[in-house]
Amino acid sequence: MKVLGIDTSTDTGGAALLADKLVGEYMLGIGTEHSRMLMPAIERLMRDAGWRGEELDAIAVANGPGSFTGLRIGVTTAKALAYAWQIPVIGVNTLEAMAWQVSGFPGVVLSALNARRGLVFGAVYRVAAGASALPVPLRPPDNLLMTDLLQWVVEHGTEQVCVVGNVHEIFAEPLRRMLGARWVHLPQVCTVLHPAGVASLGAACLAQGHVSTAHDAISLLPDYARKAEAQIKWEKALRS
Repeated sequence: MKVLGIDTSTDTGGAALLADKLVGEYMLGIGTEHSRMLMPAIERLMRDAGWRGEELDAIAVANGPGSFTGLRIGVTTAKALAYAWQIPVIGVNTLEAMAWQVSGFPGVVLSALNARRGLVFGAVYRVAAGASALPVPLRPPDNLLMTDLLQWVVEHGTEQVCVVGNVHEIFAEPLRRMLGARWVHLPQVCTVLHPAGVASLGAACLAQGHVSTAHDAISLLPDYARKAEAQIKWEKALRS
């Protein structure tokens, strides 16, 4: 199965090609450059691999939650390519993809992205080992206070916890205070989302017949998980 994976939902965005193994990956942690770097990265990967778009089985794209602008770039690019090449596009949840990358961790995985003002896009998963074992959501994705997410973890077990996402520095104090010795520190390279992780999870969903994850080039939409700041301010102004 040949899959192109795309991620622009986080700062470490890029693209990856996956067959039975990782064929190639381009990843650059500069966030705001997604719009400029994504298509050249895809073109270079496809050229170097000698692949044509029509040969792909699907495109997997991280469709949120995450950066509002980044999500629009990634999803729009994936849909345009899927339309041109007449192949399915698979929307992959960003938080689930980050958890998927640490499959086999013996405890629970807290997957979270900073959403500012103490809030995160967060979820909690169990991730069994094996290519056929998709992450199981123990607490589904939500937009909530990081301390509320941590409190849920505290109240629902005593297992070890690993944390993936970009929350380690900004929430270091509540992580240490609330998780204590339960918190298993992973290398930073394991905690950021890789385009290859998006491709791999998309391929696994497709292989297992999760047809609800496969969309045509029109129907897939970003999952923002909350309203944009500008929309919130506009609605507030209208009410006042």
